[in-house]
Amino acid sequence: LTVQGEPLYDLFVPINGSVEVRVGGAVASTLPPYQLVGEASLLENLQSPRGETHPPARATVVAAPGSCYVRWPQRAFYE
Repeated sequence: LTVQGEPLYDLFVPINGSVEVRVGGAVASTLPPYQLVGEASLLENLQSPRGETHPPARATVVAAPGSCYVRWPQRAFYE
């Protein structure tokens, strides 16, 4: 879903399955369903003029095969 250090353009909500948070390549935690991913980036983006700021992801977040999640592009919050 995200790659640590890369710009983040979307907000994710895992619905089911396993979602790992990795920092520096090590597993830092596993997210339960309905935990937001990318919310800090979205909040920083919403504070920028016309949503032009896309801060880097603070962690790599990986959804296991078969996991389901919902994705919203950050730009949708401006429409």
